[in-house]
Amino acid sequence: MKLKGIFLVVVAVSSIIIVGLVVHVNFMYDVIGNSERTDVVLSTLFRKYAIQRSKELSTRKPFVYLTETEQCLPPYLASSSQIGDPQTCACDVIVLSFRAKCPKNNLSHVSYLFDPNTRFASGRNVLFFAAMDRRPGYLYYIFLNDDTVLKYNKFTPADMKALSPFRAVETWLLDYEPVVGVLDYQVHHGAGVILNLRRKLCGINETSLVLPTVLFDAIFNAYHHKAIAHILPYPTQHERACAFCSNRKALMAVEVKFGGQALLFAPVTGTNPLHRRREETNRMNMVNISREFVENFKQEAPAKLRSHEIFEKLNKSAKAHLSWHSRSYCANVTRRQPIIPYKHLLSDF
Repeated sequence: MKLKGIFLVVVAVSSIIIVGLVVHVNFMYDVIGNSERTDVVLSTLFRKYAIQRSKELSTRKPFVYLTETEQCLPPYLASSSQIGDPQTCACDVIVLSFRAKCPKNNLSHVSYLFDPNTRFASGRNVLFFAAMDRRPGYLYYIFLNDDTVLKYNKFTPADMKALSPFRAVETWLLDYEPVVGVLDYQVHHGAGVILNLRRKLCGINETSLVLPTVLFDAIFNAYHHKAIAHILPYPTQHERACAFCSNRKALMAVEVKFGGQALLFAPVTGTNPLHRRREETNRMNMVNISREFVENFKQEAPAKLRSHEIFEKLNKSAKAHLSWHSRSYCANVTRRQPIIPYKHLLSDF
């Protein structure tokens, strides 16, 4: 039976979510492999991995979605094709309401918190600590804005569209297990920009559905459980004067500690048309505060790494390094790389 047929059967009897997840992984493995014009098929090794992963995930949900909103989870996100149905999403959802408490919750996998005294970064930290306190924990902690919309684009293989964009992204995360997984973005540093940057900066002409990235927006960030505590919580001391600085520090933390392991999934575009919780930013503050972050990262790093050129480059211009000059854009993308802080920097010594 073809994979599409298997997938349809599983959907029809989707009372056991993890079975669907394993089939999704197999399906996407074929799709991504074919799109990259490789001869890779579902090897015995990968099948063993998928079976083992299904056993691991049967004792816990792999994903928790974390979002801030005025009151209740918006209808769009609450739909079955997004994150509102525990029968189709192998996930939990934690919502921070910041205007008013949600008066009614009929979704068993959704939990609400209320804190009217938060802004973007402090609100995400409330969600971060609440999720990290849960046991046995999750494979991925996924932050998204309450107006985040996922859609397919010109990079999407036709066969992938058998899944909803959310399910395709989740399947990709299970397959590749990046330190942080992000999506194509229309405003800056989307898949097209990175492909062009890899050609100019790295001399890499091959296209791919999975790309290393450095500069990414906060509308959809999936953090691996082995990495998240090395990246978050967000800094909050500057959030009133510098709204974007909190995410700037997260970007810099990924670059310093896990360069080359932030991956972008090109077939799915993330948009945020309403731009909620967006505060004004003093750009001059952002430059100075970024340098403060660099010094903190330098002091936290192993002693032998404190003279590494990455700190000088970030201190000179964090924006230029993250946007255009980082060699992390040239990284070779492979599935399930070991998640070890500073591994890429230690290889230089």
